[in-house]
Amino acid sequence: MFLEHRDYTLSKGRSCILRDVYDSYCETPKLLFEPGPRGTQSNTAYGVNKQALAALSENFRDETENKRLGIVIFDEVKLREEVAFNNTSLKVDGFVDFGDMTPEHQKNNLANHALVFMFVPILHRWIQPIAIYASRNATPGELLVKILLQVIINLEQAGERMIGFTSDGSQSNKKVWQILGISEKINSVNSFVPHSVDKSRRLWAFSDAVHIIKCVRNHFHDKVELLFKNRNIDFKYYRRVFALDTSTEFANLRVCPKLTSAHIDPKPFQTINVCLVFQMFSRSVAKGFVF
Repeated sequence: MFLEHRDYTLSKGRSCILRDVYDSYCETPKLLFEPGPRGTQSNTAYGVNKQALAALSENFRDETENKRLGIVIFDEVKLREEVAFNNTSLKVDGFVDFGDMTPEHQKNNLANHALVFMFVPILHRWIQPIAIYASRNATPGELLVKILLQVIINLEQAGERMIGFTSDGSQSNKKVWQILGISEKINSVNSFVPHSVDKSRRLWAFSDAVHIIKCVRNHFHDKVELLFKNRNIDFKYYRRVFALDTSTEFANLRVCPKLTSAHIDPKPFQTINVCLVFQMFSRSVAKGFVF
C-alpha cells in the first residue's frame, strides 16, 4: 500500500523504514517523534513505540475530541535476510520479533518482512509511524488481529480517538477482516465492528482504494479483457493507441504524452507504481481513445 520494496535489512533498516514511510507518505514536513536518523541504527525497540505515543499524547493534550480523531494504516515491506550485532541494544538483530507476542517456534527464524503501523489524524496533514515488527513472510492473520487491536488500544490510552483502520487486500489482511466479521459480500456487507475500547462506538474497516485500482489494472493487463456494464473491454486498444501515438506518422505530436511502455508492459516493480496506474486510467488517455 504505502511501502515500496526497497533494499532494506532489519539490522540497518528499522529507522530507515520508519523515516521512508514518513517521507513517501506525508506532504507536510512534520513528524512528532523522530524514530532515528536515516541510515543509522536506533534504540527503537520492536513493537509499539512508547516515545511516539508520548509525543502524540503531548501534542493532543489540549485539543478537542474532533482533532484527536484518527485511523491506523498498516502494511508490510520485504527485507533482505541479515544477522548483525546491534551496538546500541547489545542484541542480535535480524530475527522474527513481535515483542511479547512472538510465537515460540518463530523466535529463531530469520525475518524477511517488516510490518509497520502508522497513526493518521483526520484533521491534520501529518502522520506518525507508531509501531514496527519483524516477521518471516507475511504476518499470519490471527496474529495480525492481535497486534492491530494492541496498537489501537495503545493509541486510545495515549488520548487519540481511533475510528478505524486501513489496509490493502493481501491474504493476511483479508483474514483479519474475516476474523473481525468484516464482509464485502453483496448480500451481507459489514464495514465495522464494536470498538475494542468502547463497545458503544464503532471501529470502521477501510480498504485501500489505490491498491484496488492497481489490482484492476494488473488483472486487466494479464487477462486482456474486462467486463464493464455488460460490455467487453480489450487491452489491445491501449496497445493500439500507444503504437499510433508514438509512430513517426504524427511527427512526435502526441495525443497521450503521458502514456509510455511502462504503462503498457510494466516490469515487476512498475506494477505497484501508483502514478502509472492513474495515468493509464486518466482523462487525457480517455480523450486519446476518442481522438
